[in-house]
Order: sequence, then structure tokens, then C-alpha cells
Amino acid sequence: MVYAKQIESAGVVGEIDVPSEDYLDKELFYWDRRGNPVKKENLTLESMLGIHRIDRRRHSAEGVEAKHLAKRAVEKLSTRPDALFVAHDEWPVPIPAVAGIAQYVMGYENAAFCDIITNADLPGSVIAQALVDSGKYKSVVYASSCEVSEMRTKSEFSNDQFTEAALLFEQGKKPRHVNQENPESVDFVIVDHRQFFRSRSDFAKSELDWAGVQTMDVIAGCPGYVVAVDIADALIKTRMFDTITCVGAEALEKMADPRHLDHTLYGSAAGATTYQASPEPGVLCSHLKGFGNLWDYLKWGDGIPLDDGTPAGPYLVMKGHQLYRFVKRELPNTLNELVEKSKAHVPDLTQDDIMLLLHQMNGKLIEHSLGSFLGIGVKVKDLLHGIIPEDLMEFIDNQVPLSVQVYGNSSSATIPVTEDHARREIIRSRFSGKSFEDKLRIGSGTIAIKESAGAGFIVGGYSERL
Repeated sequence: MVYAKQIESAGVVGEIDVPSEDYLDKELFYWDRRGNPVKKENLTLESMLGIHRIDRRRHSAEGVEAKHLAKRAVEKLSTRPDALFVAHDEWPVPIPAVAGIAQYVMGYENAAFCDIITNADLPGSVIAQALVDSGKYKSVVYASSCEVSEMRTKSEFSNDQFTEAALLFEQGKKPRHVNQENPESVDFVIVDHRQFFRSRSDFAKSELDWAGVQTMDVIAGCPGYVVAVDIADALIKTRMFDTITCVGAEALEKMADPRHLDHTLYGSAAGATTYQASPEPGVLCSHLKGFGNLWDYLKWGDGIPLDDGTPAGPYLVMKGHQLYRFVKRELPNTLNELVEKSKAHVPDLTQDDIMLLLHQMNGKLIEHSLGSFLGIGVKVKDLLHGIIPEDLMEFIDNQVPLSVQVYGNSSSATIPVTEDHARREIIRSRFSGKSFEDKLRIGSGTIAIKESAGAGFIVGGYSERL
């Protein structure tokens, strides 16, 4: 048995420290239920901490993009890999993913999905085949974005059908007809945009003078890093590559409307992790679930109109309330699924034995979701006032490193950065300041479960023995 085993990690954050006080003098807005911009009144530090627990966030300097952050993280590593995968969602790549739209249009139920940017030496069809040959997935649909009508399935759909559906999505409508023919046969959907978008992984490769290293960008929202590791695991299992470096890199505050309240959530970071083929257990299992029908929960769209009424953007536009409720329900389900799958490798595994490395989307949402995972009653009103049950605080303090309070939400970068910085004691437990170094040390044998949720909509994660 061949495993993808983690051998090193590195994490960087934006150069500029932005305390929450910096937002108090700014004119910020939010969208009401009718889609009208409303000015946020009486914004206080207490209310900001109650909403998302972010005291500070790290922004990147002017001109710094995800590709620069990715390069900074990777150059801290000592191993030159066979392949480099960079997960990001930087404009103009599609959010939500075209693969998610295809998943919904074709009725592929909860098939996982992602968009990718490959090169001629590592085409998307090879990625799709490796996902099947590894035994991770039964049937993978692959298409290039220039010929998306030629989905590699028994039942092809016409270009006109896809075009009509895509136009309806662009207009904010759902397609009228969804092909339900044998949807359970497909469990992963990939769309390759090689001909259309610049590759951030190619930039890092060029800057590092890594001739011969294969590259791929993964476009899957906040779970992009998790999806990249899932693909890397398949390629290592099938022995296509021995060593793969996976990166999550985002300058998320630059993708958000600076006049919208959501801007207070975001930061810049990049985390890189190298996995190598090993007979010793590493990545144990994964669980990815796609919800293409929720495509409009997080997408590119217009920002708050300028004073003269001119549209601003494009920016990331989020349906915050719907997204919160969805993640609060699905995150505990995914964690439970990963614990159960991990028991095939560690039969006596319990909740007390694991370390959780979660997407740092929002501190309050993490607390609320973990309460459900643990079966602890948690009230939103209490969380808004910083009242957290003692047993939940103890679990977080011992088993859940958090970085959102000091770095903000940096999308696909949050998991690898949190893991690396907790491992190096740059961040410590939130409530007591204890170290996670022993538990997260590579070679410790700890079972770490990593989970994320984000645009598309995708929920998923994987477990690994460190």
C-alpha cells in the first residue's frame, strides 16, 4: 500500500497588520433581503468580535497577488517536488466553478467537483483517470472548457443545452431541465480551463526555476487546498508522482468589496505542504460532497454601488445567512463521516483522539458547528456575547488550532497556514495559550482531520496520520 505522507510545511501571511479598529471609521454597507445596500450603523469592536471573532487580519501589500504569496510559501520548503499544485480563486477564474454548474445541470447529485488549469504535459484527462485508478472515485466526468459539451460520459449532452443552462445561471436563474439519467454513476466532475486563464502554479515554478516540475491550479473555493491534496493523493497512490507540493494561496481582501461589511472577514496568506509516497500511513481517507444547486451562495458579482450609482466590482458576493446555516449543518456531518472512514485504519478512534484543522471562515461559525459535532447545546445569542460552554472551550483549546482571530479568513490558505503556524508555535491555543507543537509535529502519529466548505458549493476534507 502506498500512502501520501506529509514531509514538510510552510506558511506565510500578508505583510500588513490590520486591527479591527481600522474599520470603525469607515462607511460600510450590507445588502438587505431585497438586495438594497444598507449602511451599517454603530459598528463596535464588541459587535465585530461577536459576529466573527476576528481581532486582527493580515492584508498583502499593493501589487501582491496569490501567485506571489504562493511563491513565498513554496520557497521556504527544502524539497523540490515532481509536481506543484496551487489552489486559489483569484479573478478572473470562475466563481462558482463551471464544474459545479455542470454537476447541477446534469443532475450528478452530490458529486464532488473542481475547475483546474493544467498544461500540455499534465492534461486534465490524466488527472481524471488517476482519480478512478486510485480507487478513490468510481466515475469521473472530465471536459475542457472549450469543448464542455463533450463530457466523457455514456450520455453526452449537446452544446446548445449547456449554453442555455449557463446563460440562465448568468442571469441568476436555474435551468428548467436537469438531466437525471443515471446520476449516481458520476462522483467527480472536472472542467479544465488551460486555454483561458493564467496559471499561478506556472508563475511559482518559473520564479523558482523548477524546470520539469509539473503544475496545476485548482479552482474550488475555500476547499481548494483540500481538493488539491485529494488529487495529489490519487496521483501518488497510482505512482504517477512520488512527491507533490500542495499550496493554498489567496489575497482575499482584494477580491472583496472594501465598502461591504464582509471585507472585515478577509486576509492574505499562503500555505504549502509537501506529500511524498511512503509505505507508512499518511493520508487515510477523504470525503468531498458537491452542492452545485447552491452556486449563488458565493460568486462574483457587483459590489455596493458608488455614490453616483455606478456599479462597482466584480467582487465576491456572499449570501451570509444562508451560507452560515448550511455550513453549520454540513460541517458536523462531514467531520462525523471522516471520523467513521478513518476507523477503517484506526478502529478504536474517538473524537478525543483527533486534531481538527478547519477552514478559518468565521470564529463564531466554527464554535457553533463544533457544538453540533460534539452534541453540545450552543445558543447563537450566547455566542454573540462570547459565552461559550466550558466543555466546548476545552475541546477547542486542546484539539482545534485557530488562526482566524489574528489572520482573518484567507480561503484555501487557512488550513495549511494554521497547521504550519501551530506546529511552529507561531499561534497557540485560543483560550489558554498552550502549544500544539507535540501533537502536530510531523511523525507524531496524530490523526489530523482537515475540513473546509466554500464556493460552488463544496464541503469536504480528509484525514491523515502525521
